Amino acid sequence: MTTREKLQMMARIQMAKEEIPQLEFIKDEPNDELFYDQFSGQFFRSNKATILAAELNINRELMLNGICPVSRFYDIIGLDFQGDYIWEFGNWVDFDHIFVDFEDGCDFYHLIVMIPEPHEERR
Repeated sequence: MTTREKLQMMARIQMAKEEIPQLEFIKDEPNDELFYDQFSGQFFRSNKATILAAELNINRELMLNGICPVSRFYDIIGLDFQGDYIWEFGNWVDFDHIFVDFEDGCDFYHLIVMIPEPHEERR
């Protein structure tokens, strides 16, 4: 099992345990917060409105065009990502936000999980 697969499994277990509904993510303060994107493996700062706008943009493009490059998501949230990865028609991308709090209570971040993950574009 790869590290990415282990992280996905851990994220799914955490999502099943999570008691905070997804709407709570939207209602929080609009300040910049720390996020971790599981697919790219990058930490970054953004606000929740930007994250949600990027997620909606991806699913809108999938519905209208049947294909969407993952670079569109990263362009909107301001991350540099190299690679020809896409989502294709027939997929709706579920974006999950998992609140990760360190035991000392000083730091936290939001883990972003994409289901399904994009795949490499076939040429």
